[in-house]
Amino acid sequence: MTTPELECPYDHVRLTEAGCWEWLGYVDSNGYGHHRGKFAHRVYFEMFNDTEIPAGLHLDHLCRNRSCVNPEHLEPVSPKENILRGVGAGAQNARKTHCIKGHEFTPENTRIMKAPNGQTRQCRECNRATQRENYAKYKANGKFPPSKMPEVRKQQYLAQKSDRQAVSA
Repeated sequence: MTTPELECPYDHVRLTEAGCWEWLGYVDSNGYGHHRGKFAHRVYFEMFNDTEIPAGLHLDHLCRNRSCVNPEHLEPVSPKENILRGVGAGAQNARKTHCIKGHEFTPENTRIMKAPNGQTRQCRECNRATQRENYAKYKANGKFPPSKMPEVRKQQYLAQKSDRQAVSA
């Protein structure tokens, strides 16, 4: 095991009412404690469980306190599970079951779109409603959506061509 040993592990923590062992050493700007170049919570987990954290897994702080090093508050989970358990925007959006207009996110009503930071969901019903509204606007203004332009230009060309043929005949 490559865990940096602590002379007395309890000298570096403060016990809170919630049962957390808050790290008293260096804490970074994200709230995680550090001990000799490693995350303190990882050091404590490995030391108290006498095992290494399985490769590819993160330690989830079940107490949501990033400076807590209590091994009972830590659970090895996949990176995805760790994010989904959190309180960030990605976790909040993943927990949503309905779109902003109240349509349920079902496999039939949900489109998965590529986004700069991964993937995003789009409600198909809302998308169809937006397309209908836009088409109605174009039609009311006598203009056609850009996707219809080649077809419209072809029809205009054929109409002009038949007008020219009728005049010359």
